[in-house]
Amino acid sequence: REGRRSSSYLMNVIVAPAAGTNPQGRWAFIAGKKLGCAPLRSRCKRVMRAAAAELGGPWPQLDVVFVARSKIATAEHQAVLKDMSKCLGKLGVVDAKR
Repeated sequence: REGRRSSSYLMNVIVAPAAGTNPQGRWAFIAGKKLGCAPLRSRCKRVMRAAAAELGGPWPQLDVVFVARSKIATAEHQAVLKDMSKCLGKLGVVDAKR
């Protein structure tokens, strides 16, 4: 296994060097069935995707995986953005002050 992991109250983030020759990098958003019904899982992924885009993703040369935790289902966008920024800052993907 390669890569680094950071966990927080709302999500887990896994970052690894980009596989292959893809210079743009990739991202993935995972919301398991434990979170609830399909519309709720879709909402969680949409909120994470919007927060990641606001932070400048997808990041070059990196594969980033965001795994939703159960508390994200009731979280506001600003809370998700702050939490994601903290996780990505710990991993050195974005500026931690952001």
